[in-house]
Amino acid sequence: MMYKAIISSALVLSVAAPAFAQKLKKDDKALVAALGFTRLGLERLTAYTSAGNPRSQAALERLGFVREGTLREDCIVNGDVSDSWVYGLLRSEWAPTDSA
Repeated sequence: MMYKAIISSALVLSVAAPAFAQKLKKDDKALVAALGFTRLGLERLTAYTSAGNPRSQAALERLGFVREGTLREDCIVNGDVSDSWVYGLLRSEWAPTDSA
């Protein structure tokens, strides 16, 4: 019998529900990365953000996430169809920060 281990997880940054309207700050994202890699033993994190959200993109890139691709017309932002960008961070690329 073959078993598949969970070695990756997704961090969704563009949630439309009002309860999640508060934006995640860089420190929050760093804590999620630390949790995923150190406590959960994940090998990879994936993050999604709207192509029109440069602040979130910059925060992910400062943490070491690499833009890996585009999901075309994947979400609706302010009533308009928009692309999403996919970012990835591998455990081997992750550098813990002071806040994590």
